[in-house]
Amino acid sequence: MGVYDIAYWLNILLMYTLGTQIVYGLLILLLGRVMKEYFEWGIFDPPLNLFQKTTNVFLIGTIGSGYYLDEVLRKYSWFKRKLYMFSALVIQTIVSVILYQVIYHSMLKHLL
Repeated sequence: MGVYDIAYWLNILLMYTLGTQIVYGLLILLLGRVMKEYFEWGIFDPPLNLFQKTTNVFLIGTIGSGYYLDEVLRKYSWFKRKLYMFSALVIQTIVSVILYQVIYHSMLKHLL
């Protein structure tokens, strides 16, 4: 496995992580409490061992931003919360694309 293969898989991992955050946020926007409960079932509070800590880090790293946004926006009415959540997801999508492009092009620059 060469350097280009490693770069390819890191690229896939980056796209997966950024995309999953956005998709899970959209699911929370559409399905609300159902998706939040799913997230809460996967989190150990407080984590007692390394396995539980690793599980928490993985879940928060892959799908945690939508849950966090919804918790922050919980103080607003239903309509405002949905509107703000949608706006935050649009901004998150734009930032994710920019972040992906910066990381991808810097990785290509160092490989070539």
